[in-house]
Amino acid sequence: MTRLLCIALLAAGCTANRTPAGGNDGGLPPLSCLPNLDGRIDADELPVAIELAANYFLRSNTSVDLEGEAAGDELVWRYPDETADDARVSFTATEVIDQWYAETFPDATFALATGATGDLMGVYRKDQAGLWLLGLASTDQNPPAGKTLYRYESPVALFRFPIQDGDRYTEVGVISGGMVNGLPYAGTDTYEIVVDGSGELVLPYVSFSPALRVYTYVRSEPTAGGVATSHRQVSFLFECFGEVARATSQPDETNPNFTNAAELRRFAL
Repeated sequence: MTRLLCIALLAAGCTANRTPAGGNDGGLPPLSCLPNLDGRIDADELPVAIELAANYFLRSNTSVDLEGEAAGDELVWRYPDETADDARVSFTATEVIDQWYAETFPDATFALATGATGDLMGVYRKDQAGLWLLGLASTDQNPPAGKTLYRYESPVALFRFPIQDGDRYTEVGVISGGMVNGLPYAGTDTYEIVVDGSGELVLPYVSFSPALRVYTYVRSEPTAGGVATSHRQVSFLFECFGEVARATSQPDETNPNFTNAAELRRFAL
């Protein structure tokens, strides 16, 4: 069973380079981080905004162009249209200290829903070295589908700072004594992460440049029984804003630049 990640961090940001200025009108948060447009994302350029909603346009089962088009020395990815097929969704990072699963993650920085339904939370730690996934927990302690709770034996680095074009690494998350949907679970999640491509990302009402394209391939293998599954995710990151777009593949997709996305998410003002 694949538990794909939602790295839907949002921080304040402002630049004259085709990027909107912040404010208090419900569009963007007050400024606290200014992109320097150096093409890399340092730890302080991916701040965690607790209890501040990140808004996205979301479209399911849609075509997507992940390769982009060449424009001089940079790439351009275009997802500019808002249509009747788009839903508007919000994600909010929360503190872990008051959650039912807090004792399992005493070193966590925040938790964030893994999907738009909000029934499963990824639990994270951020420090100067990286953004780490510690494990997963169901939002409620006793949900109808059964409780989910597990912590990786060692944290998984989703991003290592500074994030820059050319980064490539593999992370392994080992689960023992976990629980998924009310059933005991043990297994291994292998993450292959590649930062490959920098350019302009054109979204509804706003563009980001230079955005970084990040490929994440996740393969989940149960220790005993069950079938290994995989998903692909392509994220676009921008300094101070975090993830401004994300495409998630259909299960067991083999093409890194898949053309049909189970979900396409784009930053919304």
